[in-house]
Amino acid sequence: MAGKLEVNVPIVPGVIAILSATQIKKFTQLCGSRIPDALGVRLDEIGNNDAASDEFGIEYATKQCEALLRAGVPGLHFYT
Repeated sequence: MAGKLEVNVPIVPGVIAILSATQIKKFTQLCGSRIPDALGVRLDEIGNNDAASDEFGIEYATKQCEALLRAGVPGLHFYT
């Protein structure tokens, strides 16, 4: 799609680690994005368990980064 719009600068995906299920839900609502269904189910299971959110969020972000790099993205931007 970007090529069709004649975008000719690298597009770098942004990654944010989920450290709180409640916080990431609020964040996505504020920026107008949506949480994929399977991820939403897992976040609902975690609930307010901050330790579980940390562990899951770091693992999920790591897998996202690995998949993005395998797909050939020019780099990664981390929201901290």
